[in-house]
Amino acid sequence: MRVLGLFGQRDQIGAVEVYRITLPYTYLNNESETRCGWMTVNEAAAHLRADDTDTVFGNDIVVLHRTISADPGAGQSLIAALKCRGARVVYETDDDYSGRYRQADLIESRTWEPYIQHVDAITVSTLALAKRVREETGGRIPVHVIPNAIDRAWFASTAQAAQRPFSDKLVVMLAGTKSHYQDWMVLQDVIPGILADYPHVKFLVAGITSEYLVNAGAETVAPVKYTAYPGILAQADILCAPLIPDDPFNASKSPIKAIEGWCAARPVGKQMGGCAVIASKCAVYRGTVQNRHNGLLVDHTPEAWDAGIRKLIEDRFTRRKLQIQGHKNAQRYDMATHWQDWHRVYTKIVNGGSI
Repeated sequence: MRVLGLFGQRDQIGAVEVYRITLPYTYLNNESETRCGWMTVNEAAAHLRADDTDTVFGNDIVVLHRTISADPGAGQSLIAALKCRGARVVYETDDDYSGRYRQADLIESRTWEPYIQHVDAITVSTLALAKRVREETGGRIPVHVIPNAIDRAWFASTAQAAQRPFSDKLVVMLAGTKSHYQDWMVLQDVIPGILADYPHVKFLVAGITSEYLVNAGAETVAPVKYTAYPGILAQADILCAPLIPDDPFNASKSPIKAIEGWCAARPVGKQMGGCAVIASKCAVYRGTVQNRHNGLLVDHTPEAWDAGIRKLIEDRFTRRKLQIQGHKNAQRYDMATHWQDWHRVYTKIVNGGSI
């Protein structure tokens, strides 16, 4: 079985591309008879112009990751050409790209509309997202759920090897993309009081710069490539994961932020631990973050977030317990075993099956 993943044109591969394409494909190459590759759509076009058609068309499955073109007609033409040459075409997404619940500029000014009605199958990261896609397609296209997984050993070793420049501080961190701009507003009135009452605490924001958080006293961390990302999270003692619970866009998200935090290894006393994760009580984290066992769940209000962060700052025993237990629980989400989910789904798609 040959599989090719196609990205839209981009300068570098980020976390989403790693979790949904390059990481599972690497494991499939190493652990199975499946042969996988990936390239941008522009690279694919260059192969075709050079008459190297087998690189693109000689695959059993071609996966279109998110949205690969700003031109809807180009996307549909590519799907038709691939199908004519015998490939099964899969649309892959781990976010709601319908455009219904987010402004277009938060999803690259593109939607999944040119793709999801024309492909052979769709792969998504959560049951909630599968439900959304089925609503959009009227249930006509098979949808397969493959939960996000992480390269636990690499993530942990990279984090552990990183420098911790603020080791004399207790670091509270937010990390994420611009899609969390509204989610993080719950902390804008919390941060000033935290910093005033705890001089040994530093609040960092990684990934995006939100002016309201900077004005509140948070410091920004410059964006980095995914290969350096574990080292950023390794700076955090406490990792915050706020999500507005009743935002329909958030309903489709996965708990990958908590898993990343748990995998960001560092010594915690005589054991290894990750970040102490504190997250909003919502469907996304329910079942993954177990309150007071491997993380802390709080209502999505400034008062609850303030109390939760203060609890983890003041209660060293609880903070360390969550760091250690979270790091242990991260093994449940390791691609070293979950690559088999991808293999099973791709085999089913090649054979024309659905779930």
